[in-house]
Amino acid sequence: FSPNPKKEIDYCAKHASPPWNNGDQRWLELAAKGADYWQDLLPGQLVSYKVDCQPTGTLPENARVLCFHGKPDPHEVTNAFVVDNW
Repeated sequence: FSPNPKKEIDYCAKHASPPWNNGDQRWLELAAKGADYWQDLLPGQLVSYKVDCQPTGTLPENARVLCFHGKPDPHEVTNAFVVDNW
């Protein structure tokens, strides 16, 4: 990836499925075929702020890792469990 990142990203964009999955994450998926996903190995323990917390304002009970993807960023959130741990 490092010697020519533009070439690699362009390749990923051509082979992206779904179409939005065309960046470095797609490159990792193509480069590490058959790799396990943490979400599968630790169900319910890796959670998305946007999907799992934002709608209810709460952190799921079994959560061990809270992921922020897209917006909001952690510093933009006012939930106590984020503020206290950020």
